[in-house]
Amino acid sequence: MNNPLFLDALLCAAVIAAGIAGYKRGLLKAVWTILATAASIFLAAVIQRHLPITITGLLSSVISFVVIRILFSVAYGVLDLFFHLPVIKQTNGLAGAVIYILGVIVIAYIILSFAAPDLGATIE
Repeated sequence: MNNPLFLDALLCAAVIAAGIAGYKRGLLKAVWTILATAASIFLAAVIQRHLPITITGLLSSVISFVVIRILFSVAYGVLDLFFHLPVIKQTNGLAGAVIYILGVIVIAYIILSFAAPDLGATIE
């Protein structure tokens, strides 16, 4: 496990897997999932602020989160129809692959910087 080639191979496999997953999902789905979840949580919190803190208030907050999330899913379905046009579909897939690859690289960098801060100094 002390072999740096193993770590390189693992990182290459993660980057390739992220590229394939990002191409299949596309930029729209990647960004839309994050934005829809954040907006749903925010709107449910705004609704919760105006309700008393009881079981019914908590239940209505959960129900409002689910309803808002369903509305975002319907809006995504409409946008997804547009993103299935020929040139836009490939652009969406390539942009999704780039975003996923960048995400994996950033996550790997963060993990490696905490896991092995002196890794560069020990490998010669």
